[in-house]
Amino acid sequence: MGGRENDITIYQGDDFVKVLTLKVRNQGCLPSSTVINISGDTISGNIVDNFDCLNVLASFTCAVSNASGGQVTVSIPAAVTATLTPTNTVNAGQRLSYLGVYNLDWLSASTGLKQRVIEGKVYISRNANT
Repeated sequence: MGGRENDITIYQGDDFVKVLTLKVRNQGCLPSSTVINISGDTISGNIVDNFDCLNVLASFTCAVSNASGGQVTVSIPAAVTATLTPTNTVNAGQRLSYLGVYNLDWLSASTGLKQRVIEGKVYISRNANT
């Protein structure tokens, strides 16, 4: 199972909190997906410069909020988001900038199988007060 793509925006200096529903794509003619039951499982993830470098910029705190519904709450505290700066050249007046990439991994307690379930680009909305 490849990771589902979902880009995110982090507001610099704010708490980042997002509830995600983890799903696996079903095989067949029609695109569909099934929610993953993550009871007893571990979800982890990081933001990195790029998938080649793997310089960790921040790590997500991942808390299962509805195991049978595949829901996990991922968060990064404001103290950490305040330190995040764009990795690209920022033009004067540009508020939203590219930061890096992220992915979340699912480690199944019952099978020991580790899979990437979601990935994407990370953008940072700069804060004039940070």
